Amino acid sequence: MNMSKILEFYNNTTPEEKCQLLNMMARDITIPVQKEDGTHSMELDQENPVCMNGTSFQLNTEEFSKHCNS
Repeated sequence: MNMSKILEFYNNTTPEEKCQLLNMMARDITIPVQKEDGTHSMELDQENPVCMNGTSFQLNTEEFSKHCNS
């Protein structure tokens, strides 16, 4: 791993560029969520996996998107 390249990217990119990178990585990201029957691994939404929410990155799961669209 080349930390200097990672730090250079982090320090020299805009939040929008970082968001685009997260979108490109979305199919490799899962989010563990604790439920009554155990821990579930949530995948990110295929249409809008990551977006900016103010100055933060919002990760949207498939379950969250279904909830928002119902």
